[in-house]
Formats: sequence, C-alpha cells, structure tokens
Amino acid sequence: MTQAIVLAGGKGTRLRPMTVNIPKPMLPVGGVPYLAHLMTRAAAAGVDRMVMRLGPGTRVEPGAPAAVRQAG
Repeated sequence: MTQAIVLAGGKGTRLRPMTVNIPKPMLPVGGVPYLAHLMTRAAAAGVDRMVMRLGPGTRVEPGAPAAVRQAG
C-alpha cells in the first residue's frame, strides 16, 4: 500500500479574493479543482490511500463519503 498525506489546511490568504468563498484546495485549475488534479496524479504514481490534514475548525459535510466522515 502506498500512502500520501495532503496538507490542505491553509487559509489561502495570499490567494484572496479567490479564496473568500472557495477553499484553496478546491480552486479550479483548467476548470477542475486543484485537489482533483492532485488526486489523479497521485493515483497515477501508485498512491492508493490519501489522508488529508485539514485546518482547525474545518467541518466535514454530512454528505461526504464514509471514509472522509470517519477521518473527520
């Protein structure tokens, strides 16, 4: 099993005003959220488990997949 840790907890203050309503990892790059690009590339490199370290006070939405809710 190949694992990766994604540090996605920054406030994105240097990217304002783009991050006022959208979390930094979800900002679109070429029309696709940055995090989707990262996950696709990691999977292509053989990563089969990713752990995301979110910032303090981050809320995991009820509709999130079970694995995300469990970690949150």
